[in-house]
Amino acid sequence: MTFQNPVNSSPFSFNDQSGNGNNGNGRNVTQFDQSFRPLHTISQNECLKFNGNNDYLAGNDTPALSPSPNITVECWVYPQLDQPMTILKKGNSYEVFYDRLKD
Repeated sequence: MTFQNPVNSSPFSFNDQSGNGNNGNGRNVTQFDQSFRPLHTISQNECLKFNGNNDYLAGNDTPALSPSPNITVECWVYPQLDQPMTILKKGNSYEVFYDRLKD
């Protein structure tokens, strides 16, 4: 799912631009402008900021979003809190989370 093509005057959209109808929903997320950090190649629509308080992106659980046998998922994360947090979760199937190891 990409965040391009503004919808209803919002700065980004959770609509699936592939045409497969796998639209998502966002809760308590805001766009984060990275156009001047560190390279000038990232647009506003490519980054979201989560404040750690019940904020997430969600999509429907469909067979199209259950590829097999293997997939690769990439997430760029800049944690600002020192606590475990979920990065990606697919129902009860799998979860990717951040848990900083203490020195």
